[in-house]
Amino acid sequence: MVEKTTLLTTILLMNESCTKSGNTILLGEWCKKYSKNNVCNDDVFTVIPYHWKNRKKFREDHKHLGHLYQEILKKVSLELNSIHKVEHSLEYWQIIIGPWLLTYVSALFDRWENIRSSADIGIPLKTIVPNSDMVRSVAYDYTSSMKLMTEDDEWNYLLYCDILQVQNIPAIEIIREDVIIKNKSTSTSINKRQRFAPVAMVTKLLDNIARRLCLTDSYNVLLYKGYFSIKSLIKLNIKLKQIPRLYLEFEKYIHYGELNPSMRPSLHEDGSSSKFENFLMKSIFNDIPKAYIEGFRCVSLYCKKLPEAEVIFTANAHYGNEVFKIWTAQQVENGSRLIIAEHGGSIPFADSNLFFHEEEISYKKTVWHTLLNHSKHISMPINKKIKKVSNLKGTRITLIGLELTRYSNRAQTGPQSSLMVHEFEQKTKFIDTLNEKVCINFRIRPYSREGWWLTSNRYADMYGDAILSNNKKIFQDFLQSKMVICSYPETTFLEAMHSGVPTILLYTEEYWELHPDYNELITEMKRVNIIHSDPIMAANHINMVHENPFEWWNRDDTV
Repeated sequence: MVEKTTLLTTILLMNESCTKSGNTILLGEWCKKYSKNNVCNDDVFTVIPYHWKNRKKFREDHKHLGHLYQEILKKVSLELNSIHKVEHSLEYWQIIIGPWLLTYVSALFDRWENIRSSADIGIPLKTIVPNSDMVRSVAYDYTSSMKLMTEDDEWNYLLYCDILQVQNIPAIEIIREDVIIKNKSTSTSINKRQRFAPVAMVTKLLDNIARRLCLTDSYNVLLYKGYFSIKSLIKLNIKLKQIPRLYLEFEKYIHYGELNPSMRPSLHEDGSSSKFENFLMKSIFNDIPKAYIEGFRCVSLYCKKLPEAEVIFTANAHYGNEVFKIWTAQQVENGSRLIIAEHGGSIPFADSNLFFHEEEISYKKTVWHTLLNHSKHISMPINKKIKKVSNLKGTRITLIGLELTRYSNRAQTGPQSSLMVHEFEQKTKFIDTLNEKVCINFRIRPYSREGWWLTSNRYADMYGDAILSNNKKIFQDFLQSKMVICSYPETTFLEAMHSGVPTILLYTEEYWELHPDYNELITEMKRVNIIHSDPIMAANHINMVHENPFEWWNRDDTV
């Protein structure tokens, strides 16, 4: 009898016997833990190809998940009305739960497809699930839920265990064993601000005084987290004939109480729905954050004491600030208009990573690009401060790195999850092709949220610690550079171009679905060597122009 191969779904059950037996297969690259001498980095393991490496499948799945999210949103909204004994509109609940739900639907589908595709490799597998019932941690709010889905091995392992038992694939034998997991509950791990720090206390006091000076709690335009500088915020409020405010009442911590299973029903399964859709409906209210169940009433009552506004303007508070979202939903239901500002980007994507969530909940959305592809888009000047380098005397060549989450969350463009390995390999091939003169002053700035794939450790182990930039702020790297290489076609690429420092984009093009309206522009930028997907060609360009990159940068066709 042929011994079955052990399938590891996460890193949790990785041990010495797995590495020695050689009869283990990994569900994805996230099962490996990087360290310089760790055997998990060697080629002893077969890794199942990531299902969204197939970009045709990704595009089809993205379209399907967009429709599915809308259908599930309707069902969840009706159930929430029933749980809380209210009659709020679909738009009301979409403002509040939309960011979480669209992420959750995509994340569960991703895990479902990873298990399904493991059966396609054509060999008999076995995998371990806990012998006793173990439940996943319940997130406190949207922010902690994102951490669970993208970073937490325990949460993802237990989700994979549930999926394995529901799919019940004949090619995968499920073995029940006593599994000990130190289940770190993120439901109580709240990132509380240092509200008692002197600066924070003074800021809160001044904002309270400003609120009292207004003599009213009703505003024509409420500007909150709009990415405006303090100077711009003051100017805008003066033009609006308002006293400038930060609205710190939205940053109040509210305790959501204890988990209450009786408030968490399962959505009714549908005979016409797929196996995955029924699993999704059964799981949603087990995983929905406490902010929308146990804590909803407390937040809702608090929000009724907050100011009113005819127009609400924000760039990012409509994602993770639960107080602001519930207050905004109340205001919009009473006739207020929500305007959402672009909070990042350069060349727009072919499809919305958020299933057009922002467009659906807003009255208008201000965008940075000029080729508008939605009726609610209005092209406006960039609302965040982007600096220019006034004295272009840098000597370094700086690579701005990229690092996305180990576990996928949204169905989004870019090299997510296991595809980050291809991203890293592209950059090392680029570095290995640079000549010695370039390497003398070559630096890498690891991605600002570095830690998921430990790319800074990987670069340091391959090329030495000296290759890493120690600057805290990215603008310091711009100041010190005579040339910048961006790894992704988003905000940093725009900021680098605007800084005045000669810039190129080197990206894994196959994983970035950009809007076809920009194909002609991208082709032109490739022709003049601003955009690259081939690491060898990008390195050869740097080798050729590095002594005086401004000669190339200031050429008429480049400009």
